[in-house]
Amino acid sequence: MDPAGLRVVVREPARMSAIVTTLHKSLYGGFAGRITVSLLGVAMTLLLLGGIVLHPRRWAACARLRIRGGWRTLAADAHKFIGLWLFPLLLLISVTGVFSGLGALGTMTLSRAVFPGGMPQAMSELMAAPTIRPAGHPAVMPSLNERVSRHQLAHPAFRLETVTLQSWGDANATLTLAGTEPGQLSTALFEKYQYRAGDGQLLRHASMAGRGMWLRAFIAIQPLHFAQYGGALVTLLHFVGGLAAALLTASGILMWLARRQSQDQQVATVHAAALGTCGGLLCAIALLMFVTSALPASFPAKPEIQQMVFWVVWAAFAVLSPLPAYRRHGVTIIAAVSGPGFLLAGAIDLVCSAGLAWSAQAPALVIDVFLLLAGGGLCSLAGKLRARAYPFTTLFPQGSADDTISS
Repeated sequence: MDPAGLRVVVREPARMSAIVTTLHKSLYGGFAGRITVSLLGVAMTLLLLGGIVLHPRRWAACARLRIRGGWRTLAADAHKFIGLWLFPLLLLISVTGVFSGLGALGTMTLSRAVFPGGMPQAMSELMAAPTIRPAGHPAVMPSLNERVSRHQLAHPAFRLETVTLQSWGDANATLTLAGTEPGQLSTALFEKYQYRAGDGQLLRHASMAGRGMWLRAFIAIQPLHFAQYGGALVTLLHFVGGLAAALLTASGILMWLARRQSQDQQVATVHAAALGTCGGLLCAIALLMFVTSALPASFPAKPEIQQMVFWVVWAAFAVLSPLPAYRRHGVTIIAAVSGPGFLLAGAIDLVCSAGLAWSAQAPALVIDVFLLLAGGGLCSLAGKLRARAYPFTTLFPQGSADDTISS
């Protein structure tokens, strides 16, 4: 916003990052989706613990990656390598993800029994946010930049995230600055400085410091899960952890399918369902991002359209997975649908943010570049698979072409 006229200058500068956040938190399923994601975190935690307990821990075997030994050998080595060496980080991500959703469910359930106002009153008590009533007569407001600059001089380590104006133009107008400090296991919801706008007097400083042990643990869940407690190195570490979790899952599925293929020739349905579910999710995300980038920010019912596109596309791929055409050309179809979706989404979003200030472009630029690279790679893969008619069944050479999935 323009601090002088309080008009909107930048609107929705990083639409793709908002999609990633919503998918990660709730899969566009609202509160029920948030609980579902938490239950998936429970499954991930159990799989991690089960893998550590069941798999033999031979240090020499867990420290090698045999790239030239074939895809099965590489998948097995990658599975053991990731599961052992990144186990603490993966366990941290999964456990905090579990409590992120189930903790909210517990808070909502218990708040009805403790607070007459239910969840809103409980959150107000947690964040210690008293409301200051307006005086009812106008007053001259100072420069917003001057107030923020004064705060930053007094608290140079404070990373400002949000600025909230209340009753602006009134004699009791307040200015609330929310953010965190480096290394602090808290969020902007609980770290706030509230000033009287007229004279800049500090009215209240809310912080997790001095709170009870259980409340501090509850507050620390989000920064631990989203790597908000450190700098770029911690963010990079969590990025590696998230990528490793995906590779751990993929390698485990591939090994399971290969083992089942050698034992049971009737497992083609399971192959098709796995390809339809996982590939359908990829296509749903790609088309969701494309639709979001193509629609204007002020388009009516945009959240409902996003939710519908995501779930309809994902369900369609899951339902169509048993069809013979999908079994024969599943990988090609997935790459041909998701590739252009990612490519167009990244290109449109990049063009739309080109006229904004660099500070507004930077958060979206990383995701846009990733979408362009991913879309280009998937389009290239679709073209090569189409040209060569490369069969997916070569991953499972024991099966025949009639009862396995091909690309």
